[in-house]
Amino acid sequence: MKQGSISTMHRSTYEAISAMCEKAREYSLSKVDVVLPAKSINILEQPIGWSAVHPGYRQAEVRMPDGGDVKVKFDSIAQDQLSSFCAPGAVAYLRHCATEGRFDLVADNLNAWLSHSPKLRMLRMTKTDHSGYDYAVRSFHSEQYARIDNELVLDYARPVLENYPALEVKSLNLGDNDMSMKFTTPRVRGEVTVGDIVESGIYARNNEVGKAPLEFSQYLGRLVCLNGMVSDFPLERIHRRHKGRKLGIGILPQFHELYGHTRTEDGLAAYGIESEMIQGLRLQLERAINSALDSDVFRSQLEKLSKSARQETALSRFSRADFKDHNAFPALRVLEKDFGALADYVKTEIHQNFAADGDHTKWGFANAITKVANEAKAYSTATELEALGGKVVALNDYRWKAYQEAEYMAEAA
Repeated sequence: MKQGSISTMHRSTYEAISAMCEKAREYSLSKVDVVLPAKSINILEQPIGWSAVHPGYRQAEVRMPDGGDVKVKFDSIAQDQLSSFCAPGAVAYLRHCATEGRFDLVADNLNAWLSHSPKLRMLRMTKTDHSGYDYAVRSFHSEQYARIDNELVLDYARPVLENYPALEVKSLNLGDNDMSMKFTTPRVRGEVTVGDIVESGIYARNNEVGKAPLEFSQYLGRLVCLNGMVSDFPLERIHRRHKGRKLGIGILPQFHELYGHTRTEDGLAAYGIESEMIQGLRLQLERAINSALDSDVFRSQLEKLSKSARQETALSRFSRADFKDHNAFPALRVLEKDFGALADYVKTEIHQNFAADGDHTKWGFANAITKVANEAKAYSTATELEALGGKVVALNDYRWKAYQEAEYMAEAA
């Protein structure tokens, strides 16, 4: 499986998580979050970083709650969230305007919408040393956005994880906005086929800017090739969206500023999180780990995995040649129809893996997908492919039949 930004080499689980907590705290020192009226934002016409091949990033002047003015740059995620807030369909239209160099239309449209909005918005920003602006806006939300940030999740999850010494850390990643943790244990393992051993464990993911919810679910590690798979079997899991109570206008306190008080109801309330939610998350995490490490539950799952590796699940309609024809493999078209488009290079590598490995069953198809994750450039892409492999394995017989019966485009014509 792909390794993340936090090294796990020659480190105990405790040491690796401690290093991740320290890095999360370092990141948190640059965060600035503010709730203010949408009309306090004035988009400037000239973008930052514009070139012939890149439409650049929006600049804006923002009137802060204390009355001072600051200059900000909207990152790509925040730009799309801003456009989406202003009007349905605005994301595609404003991207087109920017690509065509009509930055005047971008600014005029956004300012017209913002200046007439009665709503409050939360700007999630980071301090910057850039000479052209004061802050980078990483995301743009309503005043009800719950700041379930990585340092908060780690602070509350760490004691729970440390109560399970059997868990071995396999991969940790911490980015500017994303966090992922993957653990397995040799105490809960079994064979899918002879010599093909998998271990059960736990997977955690969070995204601070609204691109994904807080999630804890089962993780499967495959020993034969070190592939990983996010399980899609119906087990105890956490899936918590970033939605909380309404916050008032002002600059919001950060977790590190309240540390030591955030274990109290008043401290959590100041941060904007309900204490019941945090305590509930800890209990849910314990249940999710217990479920993932339950030998009886795993034995039942192992039977489903073994069934997916039987010959009657095999795909027969695929080309061993011409991997450049991304539409040649019929099952890949069904995969995209079910779960969304894949990059051409991903489809080519899945096709190559599936043909080369010689296992043409459902299990083989899932592992052809997760094998691509090992070499993915972005950690988020790797995790998405591991989750996609888990979805394939969990397909019921009726849905899998569509993959087996998919025809080549030429034959279908």
